[in-house]
Amino acid sequence: MDLIKARGTRRPSPPPGPIKGKLHRRRPPAQRRAGEGFLPQMGLPAPSRLLALAALAAWLCVWTLKPTPAWKIWWHGAEDWAGRWLLRDVGLYVLVFSFPPLTAAAMAYLHLHLLGRRPGWMPAMSNPVFVLNPLGMVSAFELLMAALFATLLAWTFFCGIARDFKKSTAEKFLRLHLSSLQVKVMQVGTRMGSLAEICLAVLLFPILRKMAVLKLVGVQFESAVRYHVWIGNLLTLLAAAHGAAVMSVWASKGTLLSEMTKWPRTGRVNPAGGAALATGLVIWVTSLPPVRRKNFHLFYSAHHLHAAFLVFFLLHGGDRHFYTVSSGALLFALDKLARVIGSRPAASMVSAKILPCRAIELTLSIKGLDYTPTSFMFINVPVISRFQWHPFSITSSSAMGGDRVSFVIKCNGRWTGSLYSKIKSIQNSDPAALRSFAVAVEGPYGPPSLPYERYDALILVAGGSGITPFLSVLREISAGRAGSPARVGLVYCVRRAEELAILGSVSHLLLKKKKNGFPGLVRVKIFVTREGNSSGVSARELIEAASQQTSTIVSGEESAPTTTAQSPSSLGFRSTAAVTGFASVVFLAALVGLSHGFLPPPGSPNGSSLATDLVVLAAFAIAAGCGGALAIALVRRTSPQKDVPALCRSHGDTDRESQSENERAPDGEPEISFGNRPDLQAAVEDLRGTLGAFNLGVFVCGPDSMQEAVAEFCRTHRSSGEGREAWKHILDFHSIKFSL
Repeated sequence: MDLIKARGTRRPSPPPGPIKGKLHRRRPPAQRRAGEGFLPQMGLPAPSRLLALAALAAWLCVWTLKPTPAWKIWWHGAEDWAGRWLLRDVGLYVLVFSFPPLTAAAMAYLHLHLLGRRPGWMPAMSNPVFVLNPLGMVSAFELLMAALFATLLAWTFFCGIARDFKKSTAEKFLRLHLSSLQVKVMQVGTRMGSLAEICLAVLLFPILRKMAVLKLVGVQFESAVRYHVWIGNLLTLLAAAHGAAVMSVWASKGTLLSEMTKWPRTGRVNPAGGAALATGLVIWVTSLPPVRRKNFHLFYSAHHLHAAFLVFFLLHGGDRHFYTVSSGALLFALDKLARVIGSRPAASMVSAKILPCRAIELTLSIKGLDYTPTSFMFINVPVISRFQWHPFSITSSSAMGGDRVSFVIKCNGRWTGSLYSKIKSIQNSDPAALRSFAVAVEGPYGPPSLPYERYDALILVAGGSGITPFLSVLREISAGRAGSPARVGLVYCVRRAEELAILGSVSHLLLKKKKNGFPGLVRVKIFVTREGNSSGVSARELIEAASQQTSTIVSGEESAPTTTAQSPSSLGFRSTAAVTGFASVVFLAALVGLSHGFLPPPGSPNGSSLATDLVVLAAFAIAAGCGGALAIALVRRTSPQKDVPALCRSHGDTDRESQSENERAPDGEPEISFGNRPDLQAAVEDLRGTLGAFNLGVFVCGPDSMQEAVAEFCRTHRSSGEGREAWKHILDFHSIKFSL
């Protein structure tokens, strides 16, 4: 599976090749516009960003103070005060534990709306601090967040277990009919449950798509998925330790069966805890790579048990523990509704190209779709599976006009193999059937800004199908957008020469010289690792030959006016902020109102844990439903006008026009090597010297070994004296890594 305005006139870039003599550094376009220093993000933060960070800091402070004795004393007093007012204790829990992350999310969306397509902040935080298996590349941002999270877990465990051990007395052992060791094991198990609760509180934030909070710090959804995996593994480990410790004590007493079947009126509900643990283990086992790759439908179906897991967690721990995780759950529910609203049940298929490397290039017609390079969309083909949605990089560019959106899909698994076979059968039987071939799309998802615009030059390193996110980058730059890098170096590694057919849509950029006078847009190094060059053909001949071996199926829409499919309705960041804020207020109001109507006053002996849990579930459902209703209203209000019959130019036509303009002799033939594994560090070093840029961005999409090799080179360069001297040759590393 594959995932990845004019701002004035650009001054001519220096000639290619190593630059000798005095270096005159040209400021990146985004910095010239903003009038800021070398890093635009070093300026004063926007108020919306400050509010988001302040809310997150407040949430972190709450979690830090929560296990301390001082917090216990203060919190009991706050509960007594809130119980005498309209807010009640349930409202206090929502304000303290749920509102800070929800406020941070709303402010983050507002900041992203105000930012627009300007380059974001913290690009240096993406640079790797170290490269170490099995963690792979770890950036400064990831290292900082991991250190803070580990410190919070250690602090929570230390405070809780120290207080528990201090309260362990002989009288307590006699009262519980337990030995000293059994009590300590029970206490350790309880604290493991508290740590699992912290993991659950942040588990869902990395997998938000439409409402991705981590975009505030430049982390995209496709990269954040691995944080979800890490936290999920830790959550499973801690929850299993919690259950094993507690149940081992019950088993030693001979009361395991009675404890696991007891459902008290108030307090912990052990059967629900066992059900939550079993559900979590099922989700974890089916998400393991061997299971997920061989049976994706099982993985996809099992992950929908997260709703049951949260309900069991509420029943087991009670409403007061659920409030600590309710913010992530509410955002995830709103995100799911936004994705349903934004999905398109049927997109119009324009053409399909069958490439010789068992890959296909699909072109869909979607009106009004705006996206940035390296964006991707989720695609569903009902004739293969109604439930499976797979992400694929968009290889076209919205800057080139028209309503055509292209994807290159390589046959690497069961689903992609089925899609390849379906397209192949249409080619062999009835090509006109392509017009009625149903495809649903969701998205696009991608960076809100153009991260490469802050650089004078780019080096793109790709392996196999990892080239697909960079096809949109090359097309975007070729469209002549002011502020784009003047020169690009490309390192492309494939196993066999036939895979070079993927470059067919940008071959005119790789093999020709631009008409506008720049001395060459792209410098290319190609490595074919599993074949030899016995015939002595050049890279140009291989690319052209592979492109000529493609076969195209046209649905008929290219030659006749058609009604272009409407783009998926989508919430903008401003609307997302409004939906988040509205749903948060509704959750608080519904919870307070329902508690007054259906629950006894706080401290009443007639209270029931089950009644309180049902009230919380009802308030949660009301908040999610009202948020979804507002989202639908906002989408309808901002939706584009109805479709009208039109003849739209495809991206393929744009490419052919560009190719006809570029008829000058090639400038610098692409280099190609056969039979050996590439020395990526040497290739990047050579391109760095050839491009002669001071501010250089290195973007990598490919296998882990490729990413780690280039990351290590960038890390070594930045830590060397050359990287520190007078800010010469700034080298920023960016990983496009899809863990979906």
